[in-house]
Amino acid sequence: MRKAIIYICILMFMGALWAQTKPLTVTDVLQLKELGYSDEEILQELKETQSQFDLTPAEIQALKDAGIGEELLQWMINSKPVPKITVENIIAWVKAKEETLVILERIFAVQGAFIFGPQDLLALKKGGVPTAIILAAKNQSLVKNDLLQLAAEKANEDVLRKLLQTLGTEYQPKPTESLDLIRKGLPRTIVKELGQGKYKGIKPPEPPVQPIEPVQPTEPVLPEIPPPVEPKPPEITVPMIPMIPTIPAGDYLHYEHVGKAFGVEYPMRWQPVVEIKDGNVTYAFTPQVGTLTIDKVYKGISLQRMIVNAGSSFYRLSTEAMVQRISRILQAQEPGVTMSSTSKQVDVNGVPGYKLDFQGTLNDFPGQGVFVGWLTIVQKDSFVYMITGMAPQAEWASIAPTADAMLSKIRLGRPELSQRDKTWTAQELVEVYKESVVSVVAGYENKPIGTGSGFIIREDGYLVTNHHVVWDDKAEKFYTHFTIEWDSTTKKPAASAVLVGARRESGGHWLQSLTTGGADIALLKIVEGGPYKPVTLTSFQDIQLGDSVVAMGFPRRDLFDAFGSSLSIFITKGGIVRFNRDENDRLK
Repeated sequence: MRKAIIYICILMFMGALWAQTKPLTVTDVLQLKELGYSDEEILQELKETQSQFDLTPAEIQALKDAGIGEELLQWMINSKPVPKITVENIIAWVKAKEETLVILERIFAVQGAFIFGPQDLLALKKGGVPTAIILAAKNQSLVKNDLLQLAAEKANEDVLRKLLQTLGTEYQPKPTESLDLIRKGLPRTIVKELGQGKYKGIKPPEPPVQPIEPVQPTEPVLPEIPPPVEPKPPEITVPMIPMIPTIPAGDYLHYEHVGKAFGVEYPMRWQPVVEIKDGNVTYAFTPQVGTLTIDKVYKGISLQRMIVNAGSSFYRLSTEAMVQRISRILQAQEPGVTMSSTSKQVDVNGVPGYKLDFQGTLNDFPGQGVFVGWLTIVQKDSFVYMITGMAPQAEWASIAPTADAMLSKIRLGRPELSQRDKTWTAQELVEVYKESVVSVVAGYENKPIGTGSGFIIREDGYLVTNHHVVWDDKAEKFYTHFTIEWDSTTKKPAASAVLVGARRESGGHWLQSLTTGGADIALLKIVEGGPYKPVTLTSFQDIQLGDSVVAMGFPRRDLFDAFGSSLSIFITKGGIVRFNRDENDRLK
């Protein structure tokens, strides 16, 4: 029930039902026992909510007195939270001139208990943290480029060996590559061990399973970031989820989930709020005004979408039985709330569900009096949706009609394809997307070296290009200066850009990634304002073999358009002839 707004938090770990459920407390466990749940059912809930406890002797005795068995009690004792290392901790240690090896030992001692994301790694880089420590925080097997960066920073043999022994590497240099590694400063003993394949097969510590928003292939998320070389790019605020509603006919706006997992119609006078916290992406739609964070929103409608499979305690329950089960859990967590004893069937945009009314005081909003609302549970395919409409008692009469209307219009699941009803000509596509396709000029200060093509994915200037466009193969480092240019007929002036991140996955030359599956991708950010015109991204699920394709770009400018001259976009027509997949059958 949590905060009153539209919440959508999608769980990736199996057996979880509530994406926004808080970890349970000792009081919660005692109340669940009092409600008649078995130790096995309580343990299942503790695991699903990733609850942890640092029990006092008094709490242990209270659990025993309540009838908690030895197995559950021991699990709770062993779940004591692992100390978390933060970005701020690491930067402080480096500034205090602590030895790199000591910091590595500290990170590896708890690694696997938490995750450093791309923005954390970028913050470490900007904070002057050595590459060795950044790689430890990244917690991935080392690749050749990592070793070259470590050699360039003159990492000592003990540091290198600690990284390799913990993270491993599948890189096994050939004889000529071994000589090159030694010339670049890697210790001979390390190079010899690499050549012998000593560190192959070592896997980094497994990270925890955390509730996160699953990323669809179409979502403009940041790739994993290999640390860019100097000069450092300027500070950039990176909103993770774009909130760009479109306006249909009438007085409602439409919000489409970036992965097309759901669609919500909400009143024009309401606003969406998005926040990422503890790995959860929370979406809120509320009539409240002003700049809001999730914890300040207290009226509207909420929705949570979660996976329920054979590992869940809710597996094989009917929707109606699930409503009653969730009702009991909610009442244990919100003792000030009274739920109606019976549910009624409702229609959610063609999908049947069950609704329960409630009223009472909420833990998250103490002192704000009684709240009134309803809880609706819907099952569709392998997902369960929990939809809650809620407001303070004095305002519910005015909110309820809108909440009921929104409930009836929510689209659960992906929309049916409609693009195939229209056939686009090449001329129409060029007219629509000419300003979205750009030429990327890469090089160093006052020294352009190469060019490539890219396309804008967000109005604030994020654009996608290739790793091989931003990477200097001869110098084995990233270019430092990027200029973005458009077809001359657009009359748009050139703009500068900074490298946000890049990734390459292949067994050899970058061209192999195009034929056998892999990755050759980079993300740039145009420094100058905007707004820019993004392309419309399409899920791979909506693409079929044989579909027609129009390719647009600026190939081989050295042959067709000299630097600084007028630009003319190229187009060519073809079709989808193959889907590249890796050894795990992932589409690349």
